[in-house]
Amino acid sequence: MAKQDHLTKEQFSRLIAHAWTDPAFKKHLERDPTGAIRHFANDRLGVDVAHPMHFPDRPDELTDEQLHAAASGDKVLGMAPKTSCI
Repeated sequence: MAKQDHLTKEQFSRLIAHAWTDPAFKKHLERDPTGAIRHFANDRLGVDVAHPMHFPDRPDELTDEQLHAAASGDKVLGMAPKTSCI
C-alpha cells in the first residue's frame, strides 16, 4: 500500500462525492473524521494517509479581513456572491 502525507485535492474530491452518495459513510465522517478519512483512503484509494486532516498554510497575500469574509461566507474571494439556484 502506498503511503502519503495527506490526500490530494482529487482524492479529497472523491471522498466528498462518496459522502454525498453514501449516507452511512457521511455519518461516519461526521462522527469520526480522521477514522473515516483513513478508512476511505485505505479501502477506496489504496493509500495509507499519515495526516488525514491536513490544512494548508495561510496565503501570505490575503488580509485578515479577506480571510474572515471568505470564512464567514459573506463573499468568495474574487468571485460573485453566493446565490440560490432554486
